[in-house]
Amino acid sequence: MTAKDYRNEAPFISPQDPLPEVPEPQGRWGEPFITYRGRESVWTAWRRHALTPAEIEAGLVRNVIGSTEEEVREKIREADGKADELSPSYRGPAR
Repeated sequence: MTAKDYRNEAPFISPQDPLPEVPEPQGRWGEPFITYRGRESVWTAWRRHALTPAEIEAGLVRNVIGSTEEEVREKIREADGKADELSPSYRGPAR
């Protein structure tokens, strides 16, 4: 098949078509993923939202890094425990 044949088979998508509805992700943290520091691979997870001034003052972190996924998940649980000790008004927009 030529490129011209494929063009006729491709569905038309209008710029006015709405995007599919996707729910807002839940929780404070994104999914852990592998990244690299130098030549070494490490697991990393980032918070979904910026820290408030009170959270920064309390010592909460924006990201956690570990050598394994389970280590990162444990650090996430520790950070969530520390965040839960703060007043509910400082817990951030998503739980």
